[in-house]
Amino acid sequence: MEYMYKIFYKKPHFFEEEYNKRLTAPNAELINLTIKPYKTKDKYQLYYIPTSKILNLVIDIEKNNSKLLEYTSNLPEVATDSLHKDMIVNELFSTNQIEGVKSSKQEIVNSMKEIMESGLSNINRRMVIFKEKTCTLILRTGLYCINSLIMINIMTAVSY
Repeated sequence: MEYMYKIFYKKPHFFEEEYNKRLTAPNAELINLTIKPYKTKDKYQLYYIPTSKILNLVIDIEKNNSKLLEYTSNLPEVATDSLHKDMIVNELFSTNQIEGVKSSKQEIVNSMKEIMESGLSNINRRMVIFKEKTCTLILRTGLYCINSLIMINIMTAVSY
């Protein structure tokens, strides 16, 4: 199956037909997000088609998640809280690097402390990290979500 971005540029006359065909495929998973391609006014709903490769990755994630839960279940609550915070800091730092947002791990830690101390958020449900004009909102439902950012229906990360 050819990537849609290649069809968009190589065969623009065929793009709409192929897009609609894939969007209505029985195994297509529609995502409640739209994109607007560069230099166009058109908007397209996002979707993905779970391939066997993706499903195998999900299975691997589930296995690793089970192992992590097993390892952390015997830890004291203080240790698991510290682990969660470290994982969040590392994920945010990595995401910021990818997106070109200049921040240090210490700045992220300080933002987390401010949020926790001000009572703006319950760290186990929602965390808002402010860095200049960047706001990263992370919704998570546990350790699984921290390790599985790819699972868009379980964890949502939004930057604006």
